[in-house]
Amino acid sequence: MTKQRLHEKIEAYLLKQLLPEDAAAFELEIQKDPDLAKVVESHRVSLLVPRRLAQLDLEARFDQWRTDSQRESPTTRFRLRWPWVVTLSILLVLTGGGILWQKYQQKISQEQLEKEQYEKAWQSEKLRADQLESELEQLLQDVKDKAPERSLSKEQAYVRQPVDTTNVTTLPEEPVYAVLAYNALNTFPSGFSETIRGIKSSTPSPAQTLVSQANDAIRKKSFAKAEILIEQIDSNAPQYTLAQEMLAYVYLRRKKYVQAVNTYRRYMEEDSDTDKTGWNLCLFYLADYPQYKTLFQTALQKILDDPDHSYYSRAQTLRQTLADKNIWPR
Repeated sequence: MTKQRLHEKIEAYLLKQLLPEDAAAFELEIQKDPDLAKVVESHRVSLLVPRRLAQLDLEARFDQWRTDSQRESPTTRFRLRWPWVVTLSILLVLTGGGILWQKYQQKISQEQLEKEQYEKAWQSEKLRADQLESELEQLLQDVKDKAPERSLSKEQAYVRQPVDTTNVTTLPEEPVYAVLAYNALNTFPSGFSETIRGIKSSTPSPAQTLVSQANDAIRKKSFAKAEILIEQIDSNAPQYTLAQEMLAYVYLRRKKYVQAVNTYRRYMEEDSDTDKTGWNLCLFYLADYPQYKTLFQTALQKILDDPDHSYYSRAQTLRQTLADKNIWPR
């Protein structure tokens, strides 16, 4: 935000021209930022004190005029009256300008609100389109999985025609370390369902509905749909912490490893079960082993050095598997 914009916003706040929600948000910023609080106080002094001094001066002049009018003759009072008429006219003009400015600000705020509503409607339509696309992908996958294999005739069972593989494109296999990470995290999503069942209510909130829908998408392996749903959850919602854990797993399955690791690290700050989160972070590192090799080895060794760790035996098994597959030789 530029200095000019900041000064305009502070002035609007001091003159109570901001919308209630904008004023509340700005007050939170002032409480969190001491430097901003000093700037606001400086504006308050420079804006309100001159006005108060002008008001006091005007009151003093009126009192003087009233005293003089009682002592002076009608002719003298008439000569002294016209400056005050001019002053009052100027004040009326300034007041009218202030009202016009306030109406202009209200019009701008209304246009901004309409723009936000349009953007929300657009996001809703985009989400609906993504959901339909995800459901279509899932339907095609279900049809493919359930399609019966074509049975061969008795003659075809013994005589097979050669297959031309020159134009066949084979999909790359998952790296061994990634497969190990995914398998070890196989039961990870089950914790989401248990937590969601524990917080269900008769009138679910929008955040709770989004969490439930995202959990269903994860169980169906529709990770793109789950990501869209989770990213709509407000950071102030009670379900936000759970949503971050779910989002980290979704990023992992979509091979967005850096985002997965960073998101899970933030989630760890809210979870007191350090044994569980330490083990899971190890597996997040393992999924992209070349990128996080040093961090993974350090984290896994930390668990292996603590026989009382809840995941000590799993860490031993994983260490042996990595050695057998020559990923991390002993």
